Amino acid sequence: MTTTYWLPDEFLDECYPAPNTDRNAFIQIIDGKPYLSPIEVDPGAPDFMELRRPLNDGASVAFCMFRSFGTHPLTVHDDGTVDKPGGISSEATTFLLDGDPDTISQSLDELISGMDSVDALAPGTYTVTAYDWSAPIPHIFRAHECGGHFVESGS
Repeated sequence: MTTTYWLPDEFLDECYPAPNTDRNAFIQIIDGKPYLSPIEVDPGAPDFMELRRPLNDGASVAFCMFRSFGTHPLTVHDDGTVDKPGGISSEATTFLLDGDPDTISQSLDELISGMDSVDALAPGTYTVTAYDWSAPIPHIFRAHECGGHFVESGS
């Protein structure tokens, strides 16, 4: 089973803070007031605290859902033919080659053809990461005495 992670849409950029399985984990209480705040568990991670903002009851926050479908080997042969990895979930909507964000593609075929047009891949084995990022899903912040929680809009 694939684990679902969440990240506020406004935090998404080329470099972004860690997603979390619990949307409410992005609520931080500072001086008794709730804030939408990145979660950083790695002391060496970039400082994303400039993204922090106060939350009032009824505030709208869009979250993107993230699911990873693992890494898969992609082999390029001497003659330029490619062995596509098998076993990738049909739910995967985004593909990345060797962790390079410049290779992000919406399908495995697009990833391979994109590499042909930019820089032909040298023979060898590469790693394809398959995952799914959803479109932003609107949520509403509901404040309460313990801080608050998010609910999907319309639920």
